[in-house]
Amino acid sequence: SDVCSSDLFPQINSGTHLLKGETDATLKAKHFFDKDYDEGMSWYLAHYPNCTYGVTGSAVTVSADFTPDYLETKDAASRIHKSYTREERNQLRFVTILRDPTDRLYSYFVSSKKYGTLDLTGYDDMLSSTCLSNVLECEDYLAITFNDWARYQLHRASECETKNPDEDLWPKCGTEGLFGSLYSLQVAKYL
Repeated sequence: SDVCSSDLFPQINSGTHLLKGETDATLKAKHFFDKDYDEGMSWYLAHYPNCTYGVTGSAVTVSADFTPDYLETKDAASRIHKSYTREERNQLRFVTILRDPTDRLYSYFVSSKKYGTLDLTGYDDMLSSTCLSNVLECEDYLAITFNDWARYQLHRASECETKNPDEDLWPKCGTEGLFGSLYSLQVAKYL
């Protein structure tokens, strides 16, 4: 996250800019350090206004990038480190919000199922290739319940752990679904 800070925050106005062709989702999550790094730092910084420092009683602009995948992305930390000078890195503030893993998993399930991006690793035997190619039109996909899907995620984790007892479940066994809730492994790798 890029943050312009001041000792006094009487009012915070958070502001970022959309570039041509971007959706409102980009206002919150830029996905620069995980997906769009090849666009270059000038592209990324074009999303942000210059930082303004308020005088007592005036607003301060705080610019932030709330991309949730940075914690899970292998190269994000090194890209952030490489993209900023030592002085600039000292001005950055990082906040990691950890959700209750069960709440996070349910939220992931509902959202991902709705958009057709649900982690279906291992479902090739249960869903036809036609179904997997167009999940939002597939009755078998639409019938998947959270309880059944979560049980399968636990089964998958158990199998992977049995096959790889000396390796971490994340990212070895997967990064989506249940595996996205393994925060301690993600934070340790990030640091």
